[in-house]
Amino acid sequence: MNVQIPYNPHPGQQEVHNDIARFRIIAAGRRWGKSTLAVNEIVKTAILNPNRRSWYVAPTYRQAKTIAWDDPKSGIFTFLPKQFIESVKQNDLIIKLKNGHLIEFKGSENKDKLRGVGLIFVVLDEFGQMEGAVWNTVIRPMLADESGKALFIGTPQVEGSTNFLDLWKKGQTKDSDYRS
Repeated sequence: MNVQIPYNPHPGQQEVHNDIARFRIIAAGRRWGKSTLAVNEIVKTAILNPNRRSWYVAPTYRQAKTIAWDDPKSGIFTFLPKQFIESVKQNDLIIKLKNGHLIEFKGSENKDKLRGVGLIFVVLDEFGQMEGAVWNTVIRPMLADESGKALFIGTPQVEGSTNFLDLWKKGQTKDSDYRS
């Protein structure tokens, strides 16, 4: 089946899509298209991986809803073809595809509520605004069973947490799992 998604990535986005590293770290300025790229990565993963689960995690639940759920330009419903959707739980920000894949939108403000399920893919949006434990002790172990992948996206910042910068630096090393 040939599926047309209304998305034409610019060269920088295409470079990210083509990269096969397990953990990709994208530091780019505002309006570069990080959220659009991330949502399209989730759509592709969901369509190609039946009976699995993907998450979009932002620093707060409200940010996840505003950026990746509701936004008419970069939100999930702009790019996810309706024919793949079985059900939508608007109040919980969960989409179930006909192939059994679940796409969920979360906030990291209470990291302990994120524990529990196995994931095939996760986006961590503005990871520099999250506690480091969100990745190290909560999300990363949830990817282990499926050898799941992660996409970290963020805007470079001068002040605040070094979590994002530390991961970006790791992606500049010879560690083949990480790429910045």
